Amino acid sequence: MIGASNLPGCLLRAVALVVALIASSAVALPAQTNPCDPRDDYDEYLHYRVTYLGIGIGSFEFYFSENGACPVTDGESVGYGLNVMETFPGIGFLRVYTEYFSRLDADGYFTVAHAWDEKRNEWEFAVASRDYASNSVELQTGRADDQFGEPTEVEAHETVWPGMPTHDAISLIRTIRKRIPGEDRFAPALYHEGEVEPVPVTVISRDEEIEVRAFEEPQSSTEVEVELDFEGIHGLRDALTVHFANDAERTPLHARARVAIGSVRLELVEYER
Repeated sequence: MIGASNLPGCLLRAVALVVALIASSAVALPAQTNPCDPRDDYDEYLHYRVTYLGIGIGSFEFYFSENGACPVTDGESVGYGLNVMETFPGIGFLRVYTEYFSRLDADGYFTVAHAWDEKRNEWEFAVASRDYASNSVELQTGRADDQFGEPTEVEAHETVWPGMPTHDAISLIRTIRKRIPGEDRFAPALYHEGEVEPVPVTVISRDEEIEVRAFEEPQSSTEVEVELDFEGIHGLRDALTVHFANDAERTPLHARARVAIGSVRLELVEYER
């Protein structure tokens, strides 16, 4: 749980769940370079402006690659995602910068995930590796002087029991995007702190017009409410509301997520596919 004193630095990371792209808290193997960088060649790019109480506090960017810079070499992966989050840029003691990289396996769950947090003059990292057959997860965390540099310390953790399914926010949002065209209620599973929780998803409306800066004209959208029965990433709680465009990609246009105090809003300001 987070208290009010920790809230400013955590707000942006609280919404990682909203847009596809992020997963549980930092996880990983010894420090190593991501298998690839989707920023070099991506299939989809989304850039969101994040506000709290009407004040811009940062940005959230998501890159996804299926057949570009991150080619599938083993016949199992269904793609790679990279999230880049920054709060309060230029304000040293408040600034938070995080990169989260996740490779999705054919079953829709992550197989490898890297998280890097810039902490002033050093980086905190975590790498998680999930076994496809058993769903067991190996986790290592540590610190390094440079991103992807030699770790100055490494610690191994046991995260889940063998056979326990795991999930992250990237695959959760992918599932919602695929299922909302034909379903009004469903409940995909989300892994959270050693347990799997069904996450109820309800379609509120299917024809609302919404304006976002990424498009010159208002977009027809489907409004979806996602309910959480537990406190999630960095204070995310209760429910979040997402508007998906009524296009072939079901592009997430706008989201509102409740956090420990109030709510955070995301607006799509740039989109490429």
